[in-house]
Amino acid sequence: MNLHEYGAFGRKIYFIHPSFLVRRNLIPQLCNMEYEIYIIPDYKKAKDILRKNPDSICYINMDVDLRPEGWINFVQSFEKDDVLSTIYIGVTSERTSKTTREDFVTQCTLPAGFIQTTSATPDATKIVAHILEMVNAKGQRKYVRASCTTDKNATVTCDAGGKYLTFRLQNISSVGLACLVPDSDAENFQEKSILRNTTLTLGKTQLLCSAVIYAIKRDVQYATMILLFMKGTTNDLKNIIRQYIFDLHQNILDTQLAELAEDPVNYNHPNALQQATETEHPPLE
Repeated sequence: MNLHEYGAFGRKIYFIHPSFLVRRNLIPQLCNMEYEIYIIPDYKKAKDILRKNPDSICYINMDVDLRPEGWINFVQSFEKDDVLSTIYIGVTSERTSKTTREDFVTQCTLPAGFIQTTSATPDATKIVAHILEMVNAKGQRKYVRASCTTDKNATVTCDAGGKYLTFRLQNISSVGLACLVPDSDAENFQEKSILRNTTLTLGKTQLLCSAVIYAIKRDVQYATMILLFMKGTTNDLKNIIRQYIFDLHQNILDTQLAELAEDPVNYNHPNALQQATETEHPPLE
């Protein structure tokens, strides 16, 4: 990712095998703050994904899968890799002892922090949000947007003079959407006009809202109509859209993960760093 792309789109934020509390509380709150969040269920497939997304942020749940010394080896292997060394690593834990935390912080570089995620999750959310702001995780982007082209059921139904017309969504964010309109139907709409009683269909959910037509960009057979939600749109509706965006992004990641081989390194082994180096940079024959 070059600097221009990073500045425009910000950083992706990954959680490796997050705990129930993190899934239930921390991640939804970060999504509602317009951070682009992903879950990697298995650390053995994390490196290949992260190599494709340098400068991203990754939080490791060190309470599962590996012993503390194994996670230390895992993080240290990032530091020794030219590509992975650009990842902002952080750690989450609900039950790690003070001694283990001190060992981890002493032996590893953790630019995204060591976060205690107990029942006091609101404090954890504030701490993580502060760290994400410090590293400019959003870049120039204010809102997370997702392409809807993989969801054939994602539609918007608009009132065109008493006639209701339904169009496929192209993309959506918590502030607006773009839909594909046949050229013959585009004549029913005008820029800056307000569409009330507009229905969004996202998966099995239907949402009623009002929107203003921001722009109509005409092509040969179709026009792209851009709608912005009215100022009175509720936070509850926006949060449903944010959850839908998270689910779309996660589905794409899950498909990618299913095609990846597992990391063969045993990070619990004392020679794990040597194994990782040999796996990632095999010696020439």
